[in-house]
Amino acid sequence: RASRTPTLRHPPLLQRRARPPASLRSQPRAVAMLLLELPNRIVQETVQARIENADRPEAVDVTCADFDGVTFHVSTDADDKNVLLVSVSTRCFQELEKYGVKDRLKKVYGPLYQAEAEPSYDATLKIDVTKAPKEAGFYRKVAMLKRHVLAAPFYHVADAIDKKQKTDLIEIRYRADESLYLHCEGTGIVCIFCVCFNDPDDVLFAKVFLSEFADARKTIRGAPTVKYLHKELPHELQNVSGLRTGDNIGYVSVALFPEHLHPQKRDRTISQMLMFRNQLMFNIKVAKAHLHDRMRKRVVTLLQVLNRAKQPKVEGEKQAKTMSGKTFVRK
Repeated sequence: RASRTPTLRHPPLLQRRARPPASLRSQPRAVAMLLLELPNRIVQETVQARIENADRPEAVDVTCADFDGVTFHVSTDADDKNVLLVSVSTRCFQELEKYGVKDRLKKVYGPLYQAEAEPSYDATLKIDVTKAPKEAGFYRKVAMLKRHVLAAPFYHVADAIDKKQKTDLIEIRYRADESLYLHCEGTGIVCIFCVCFNDPDDVLFAKVFLSEFADARKTIRGAPTVKYLHKELPHELQNVSGLRTGDNIGYVSVALFPEHLHPQKRDRTISQMLMFRNQLMFNIKVAKAHLHDRMRKRVVTLLQVLNRAKQPKVEGEKQAKTMSGKTFVRK
């Protein structure tokens, strides 16, 4: 019988997988944007710790900052340690009073909202820790005080649209050098953010990020329209005087449609609009940090290549080579 040559086969786990084509290997992986938390984490944890330990009255005095120049103050009442005061200070509270911010806070917080705020602050909540519900939803609700303050103009415009009333252009100077504009356009709202970039590179990163929002309309049904203008004003602001333009200033317009302002989606839409500017700047910083990390790793790799290319030094007599490659020892 003729002998057969055995065939070697790789086990299933050791079989080589076919590499994908170069066109697919070169494509970057899609990475989702990082989302910031809407409630203030410090306020939420402080209120939760105080309510869950109501049987041990302790003095609390915590001051913390939030985005958009907002300051929180959580403290106990001077006369009663079982009473917790949560106050907030913003740059534009006087402007927000024209759009019913106090009525909005009364509707959301009920008897917790105080008519007279703590000195140096704009709005104050008074909580009896012995009677407050020990629920995560309540802690989150208190920590979202800033959101409900800044959301008043959005609800004002949305209610006017429901009543088929016209509203003028609303300007909210919520930051020291930036403003937010709300323009009622038919049955929708156009939110315009004036963004001031401190770094010239941020202008390019913002253009890349916001172009992705424009491309998303091709695949996501009902996505809002996002436009980014640099060194020029949107057409909704052409008749507004005193607006700045320059190399470090851009205007982002987000058009909200009636389906975004539906009562079932209105709260979520307004929350996302309030965090839009902070989300943009946060993801720009994350992208720059990622690029710096890749550059450092690349430098380390190049240094390793250079170290491997170095010729080892030969101890003892030095050898020289002729043009033909022969070696000889100098005496």
